Amino acid sequence: MTEDFILWRCLHSGPLSKDTIEHWPREAEQNINFSKIRPLNIPVLKKLIKMYGTCAIVARHGDEIIGILRFYPKAVMSMKKAGFLCMQQDYPAGPAEDFINEQFPSFDQIEDKTLRVHCIMTSRPYAGDKETEIFGMRCLGKVEAGARKGIGLKLAHALVDWAGQNGWKRIELSTFADLDIFYGTSGGAGKGFWEKAGFKVENIRPMSRDDWPDEKAKTLIENQAKAAGIKSEQAWSFYDMACNL
Repeated sequence: MTEDFILWRCLHSGPLSKDTIEHWPREAEQNINFSKIRPLNIPVLKKLIKMYGTCAIVARHGDEIIGILRFYPKAVMSMKKAGFLCMQQDYPAGPAEDFINEQFPSFDQIEDKTLRVHCIMTSRPYAGDKETEIFGMRCLGKVEAGARKGIGLKLAHALVDWAGQNGWKRIELSTFADLDIFYGTSGGAGKGFWEKAGFKVENIRPMSRDDWPDEKAKTLIENQAKAAGIKSEQAWSFYDMACNL
């Protein structure tokens, strides 16, 4: 991603282009205040690009962005007002409103030259006939075909190549078991995907069932894990993974 096209929102509603990014679906505003996050996100993303070269790898089909992998320096993500740097949510999930005024460390000032993956998404995370609602979000039951055509792995490999060429020494991320429900609620990719991309598990942490107050979600996790042959304790775990460059 470069300053000629700032991808200030994500692909939850489908591919984006310069012509469509400003025309978000009205129903999506039930969960995301686009009018609020747009003037906050664009300056932050421009600053990140100026400081570090880029903060996202994108996949294009013609004029449309059909895949995106967002990442940030770990040193920036550890800044208090960064929150979790989600471009779709308010602080603390997203950056604070005055985060743009913080002094970002230059590349040379960063001792731990580690990047951290925030999210990866291809086209829409979901499409299909079955639908459920989790935390107020509509999540459809099948991963869209485009997400199974290798776009995600190409994005991951491109990040590894770019990071190595630009002096970064390590890439970290936290993920989960390879279940559709996790893809749908996070727009991310699971443990098996990242292993294919060359990442290794360094730590396993339990996921609290209390983080999922929605009983439909808990049932989906258990049912999908059973269908995939994944043990329950593995489904209810976070995986901290890394790739050393």
